[in-house]
Amino acid sequence: MSDEQTPASPPEQPPQEPSGTDGNGGNQLAGYPQYFLSLFTRPDEMLDDKYRGHKLFGLINMIVLVGVLILGHLIQRMVRTTTSGVRFSWLLDAIKYGLAYAVPIAIVLFLFHWYAKQKGQKFSVDFFMEKFGSMLALPVVLVVTGILFNILTVNIHTWFRGAGVSFLYIAVFMASFLYVASRRFQVAVVFTLGFYLACRLLMRLL
Repeated sequence: MSDEQTPASPPEQPPQEPSGTDGNGGNQLAGYPQYFLSLFTRPDEMLDDKYRGHKLFGLINMIVLVGVLILGHLIQRMVRTTTSGVRFSWLLDAIKYGLAYAVPIAIVLFLFHWYAKQKGQKFSVDFFMEKFGSMLALPVVLVVTGILFNILTVNIHTWFRGAGVSFLYIAVFMASFLYVASRRFQVAVVFTLGFYLACRLLMRLL
């Protein structure tokens, strides 16, 4: 009587992280909801110093944040007035408001990379797009919550919108402190203050 050989079961594969790129040309955005949820359930892991290929998702977070800031500014004007319809000037003001944040966000990403490179850090622009963009998930949620409260005429909507903008500045500080300045507090403060002043200056000029 011969012993029967049982086939060895294949080793378990570790769970794959959602990626912003797909080499097979598949749907690149399929993993975005899982990625976004992970930013709240596993923030320490998602915001470590390892590049996970989430550049696209980080970029989406940046675009969404600017978009909801524009939308929130426009809705606030609409709610405050009794005039029916949307005036072109309101839309233009809302776009200018969004650009006042979009331009400094784009600039600070390249400044992150430039300064880190000067200090011998090997983080790429893609890395900063992923990590800084990931940090903007909370501001997105807060601003969207403020928009919903504004539509429902709940007076605390300004709290959430203000908190969303505040956490944008905190994201600049955290990204510069953790990845750019090698945990040098003074450098992180300079980046954050410069970002804030750039936003305020553009609001004046636009």
